[in-house]
Amino acid sequence: MSEGMLAEFYKHAKTLDPTTEADEVEKVLGAAQVVSDMAGWFWELVEGMDTAKRAKLLAFACGTGRLPADGFRALKPPFRLDIAENEPPSHLPSAHTCFNQLCLPAYPSKEHMAAKLDEAIANATGFGFV
Repeated sequence: MSEGMLAEFYKHAKTLDPTTEADEVEKVLGAAQVVSDMAGWFWELVEGMDTAKRAKLLAFACGTGRLPADGFRALKPPFRLDIAENEPPSHLPSAHTCFNQLCLPAYPSKEHMAAKLDEAIANATGFGFV
């Protein structure tokens, strides 16, 4: 993040809460960057999957491996990717299928994320693991 953007964010944070310190703002912005990086890794991994693996991922996250007739944008509720920063990276992804929500721990690398996603979707059957 550029110095100017950091200064602008800090100015607005101070307006909302005069006790805000610069290091607190940097922590928030650092966490936002982690989430942004992980979301990018996730979509890169999805792009690299074949159709069958994408269907398994969709079934894991949404409860069905088939999209609505109008495609991904027609999912109701819309698909949601959440990064659980307090979740240990040793944990597998989890999902809330009623909400089309996939929850990923804050994995340290794209490769680690790929391995954990593979393990989760390979072993997911219905309402539990094999």
